[in-house]
This record gives sequence, C-alpha cells and structure tokens, in this order.
Amino acid sequence: MWRKQMSDANNSATPSPTPSAPQPRGFRPIVILGKLGRGMNLHSKEHHKRMLFLGSWDALIYAIAVAILVPVMGMEYFHIFFLIKLMIALLWFAFVPMIYWYIEVSEITAQIALNGILNTDQTEHQRRSMMLPYWGVTFAFVIWIVAKVSNGAYIDIRYGWIEWMILALTLLNTLLTINVLYPLVSNYLQATSSQRRFETESH
Repeated sequence: MWRKQMSDANNSATPSPTPSAPQPRGFRPIVILGKLGRGMNLHSKEHHKRMLFLGSWDALIYAIAVAILVPVMGMEYFHIFFLIKLMIALLWFAFVPMIYWYIEVSEITAQIALNGILNTDQTEHQRRSMMLPYWGVTFAFVIWIVAKVSNGAYIDIRYGWIEWMILALTLLNTLLTINVLYPLVSNYLQATSSQRRFETESH
C-alpha cells in the first residue's frame, strides 16, 4: 500500500508534456519564386505575346530614359541630393540591364515558341532597335557638351561620377547586346533561309 501511494505521488508530481507550439515557417525565397513563376505561366501564349510587345518598345524606352534621366540628374536647378542620385544609380545598375536583357532574349524565344521560327520583319526591327540606347547616351552627352561650351548660359548641367557611370553602363550594355544577340539572330536567319533554299531545290 505504501509503495502504491509513493508511485501515485511521483506520477502526480511529474509534469505532463505540453504540446509544442508550431514553429514559424520563415522566409523561403525559392518557394515564393516558384509560386510566382507558376502564377505568371511563363510558357503560355499570352506571356510570349507580351514579350513580343515589350520587345518592340524596350530599346526605345531605354534610350528615352537615359536621354532624360541623366541630364535631369545633372541639372543644378533641381538640386538632387547625392543620396537620391546614389539610390537611383544602384537601382539602375541592379535592375535595368537585367530587365533589358531578359526582354531582348524573350523576344527571340517568344517568336520561336509561337511560330516555330524567327519572323524576318520582327527580327529586323529588333536588330535595328538595338542601337537606340546608344543614341540615348549620345543625346545625354551632347546636352552636357552644350552646357559645357555655353558655360551654363542656356542650361546648367554638371555630370558627376554617378551620371558618367550610368552612361558608361548603358553604353557597355548596348555593345554587349549588339555583339551577342545581333550575330545570334543573324546567323539563325541565315541558317533557316539556307535550309529553306535547300528544301526548295531538293523538291
């Protein structure tokens, strides 16, 4: 009897295990990006059509953005603070070249996905528009030259290292696009035209 009472006392003194609280799942960027990609449906016809539309205008938007943004950043009238310029430059360096390349490459893959082949007119337009960011850089440079020669009589623009870095990165990005994508689409068109000519002659 005495042993039984001691055993019951020990059992009552032992705390019962409490259920563990659910642990926070935390931030899982890979899972979130996967869900985002499935939600965008990157292989759908609608997505490819959007890429073709964006590809028709991205180089022009890029050129206009450079031609307007850089002189505005250099204007003394606006007194843009250095930290604001630095934030604009960091966002520009981080996203603009990546987005531009993604749209340019997607324009090529979208044509093949929709038509099974590159469209000659669309490809010619893409090849011609690859030079547009270069002209945006040229325009911004000419504006700086005019301000420098006139000594601020017409417009007071002074470029610092941030403005020059944006222009240099844009020029480098344009040269890379021309040297990589231009030969790629040109060789593809030449190969497909040669194949068609061979098939026509064989028949």
